[in-house]
Amino acid sequence: MTTIPRIDEDPESWDTVVIGGVVLPGVAGPEGVKSPRDLDVQKAKGKTKATVKDNGNPPRKPKIVWRFDATDPVQWAAAMRAIDEVIEPRKETKTLSPVEVIHPLFARHQIRTCLIQDYDGPIIEHGLATVTIELLEYEKPKPAAGIGGTAKGTGGSPPEYILALLQHELNAVAADLQYAAAAGDEQALLALAAKKQAILNKMAKPSSKGPQQNL
Repeated sequence: MTTIPRIDEDPESWDTVVIGGVVLPGVAGPEGVKSPRDLDVQKAKGKTKATVKDNGNPPRKPKIVWRFDATDPVQWAAAMRAIDEVIEPRKETKTLSPVEVIHPLFARHQIRTCLIQDYDGPIIEHGLATVTIELLEYEKPKPAAGIGGTAKGTGGSPPEYILALLQHELNAVAADLQYAAAAGDEQALLALAAKKQAILNKMAKPSSKGPQQNL
C-alpha cells in the first residue's frame, strides 16, 4: 500500500505535477483518478442470474487540470515550453512516447508512465490560463524502491516521488537563478537562493512529521 502525505503536511506536492521531467508552472493536479476493473456481466435470456467475466485491469485515463498566471511573462514562457516540448500529442513520431508523471495521487494509484492523448487550452479568463491534459496509462506500473514512504519505526527519507518532485523544483530554481543573475535582480536572487536552500533541506531531512496516512 502506497503511503502519501496529507495535503496539510505537504500542500506544495498536491499543487504540483511533473510530466515528462517538466514541472508545470502555476497550480496543477489530477481531476480525480479512477482505477476500474473490466467486468463483463453476461445474462442469458430466460436465466435469473448473470455470469461475470473478469477481463482484467484496463489502462487508467487520468486528467490533469493545470492553471497558471497568463499575465506573468515567466510563467507564460515556461508554460509554452512545456506544451511545445512535452505536452503536444500530435508531434510527428513513428513510435509512442510515454512520459513519466509525478503527483501524490498518481503515486497512490501507482501510475508512473502515461501517453498524452489530448490537451485543451490555454483557455484564459481574467488573466488566469487553464489547460486540461488527458492521459492514458501506458504500461502496468511497477513498484519502485522507496515509493511506500517511511519504514516503520524509522525516520526514513521522503518517498521517491517526492524526491523526484523536489529535484525538478531544484532544477527550475537553478534556471531562474541564472535568469535573475543575468538581469541583475538582487532581490530575486536572494529569494531564489532561500528557496533553493529550503528545497535542499527537504531533500536531506528525514520525515519528522509523524506517521503519514495510509489511504
